[in-house]
Amino acid sequence: MIHFLQLPDLLILEVFSHLNVKEICIISRVCKRWNKIAKDKSLWRRIDMTDARINLKKAWKFYRSRLSDCLQKLCMRGYYSPGDAVKQKKAVLSDALLEDIHTSCPNIEEIVLEKFYLGSISSSKLPSSLVCLRLSHCQWPIGWMKGAELPNLRSLYVDHCSRIDNGELKEFFKLSSVELLHLGHLYRVKTEGIQGLTESMTQLKNLTLCNMNVDDLAVHHICRNLKQLNRLTVTECELSDAAVDNMFVSLKELRVLDISKNKNLTGEIIALSAKSKGLQKLVYRLDPKLINKDALDCIENRFPGRCCNTFVSEYNCPLPVKPEGT
Repeated sequence: MIHFLQLPDLLILEVFSHLNVKEICIISRVCKRWNKIAKDKSLWRRIDMTDARINLKKAWKFYRSRLSDCLQKLCMRGYYSPGDAVKQKKAVLSDALLEDIHTSCPNIEEIVLEKFYLGSISSSKLPSSLVCLRLSHCQWPIGWMKGAELPNLRSLYVDHCSRIDNGELKEFFKLSSVELLHLGHLYRVKTEGIQGLTESMTQLKNLTLCNMNVDDLAVHHICRNLKQLNRLTVTECELSDAAVDNMFVSLKELRVLDISKNKNLTGEIIALSAKSKGLQKLVYRLDPKLINKDALDCIENRFPGRCCNTFVSEYNCPLPVKPEGT
């Protein structure tokens, strides 16, 4: 039997590729050979620090030794917690460190920040090369996005971030390159904010609104202004059958629609979906007793490619779906 140390470097590198950042740092101390392998750039294209929070001093030391032009994705977790006033502002990232990341990693495309007190950093320091930005469970200072210069941004995810209202949402409108927008659990955003968003970001092709104040009027603005949408997700909102009917009729480019967890919807949406000729996938969640079997049969007859499944609450058409942005 071959001992692990007898394996060639390429095989050991393959094993190391399945380890997380903390584990790679630990095994790099075993011997000089492993230390050399652990420095291979292929292991540092994506750095995920969400399971190993470190303070700013340690972050400087770590990133200066690991950052290079191969880095494409960086994930970090802060200490923000609404119930802990002491730790919530503990620094994990600074403007100076962001600038260093921008300089050392010109090819970085995605940054993920979880549980951050965003008041400690400026959006103007975010790398201009970013294609995707994900912000989750963060404390959002007023006007934080004003200085952002992100000409290459294609995907923006903002979920469970405090203090975002209609006024803060206006700062998103200038992001004219964004094609995928995910907004979740932003209870301060009202219908007026959704209206402004749809009127300003008409280039959107993929939109997700989860647990938001989305009513029939907000859906009207979506259907009126976002004609390029090919994927729409509206979940845990207050939609009616009439609003869903508007989606089927107005959004001609729509291929995927997720309207699950909307408690006001009825089984009529199955029959209404026949109005959308290009729809490839519909995701819903209804009590099977409310689903009209005749309507399902009608869909199967008119659209033979759609496979209906009332138990999974999802039916699909096996046509190729355009890949969503990253």
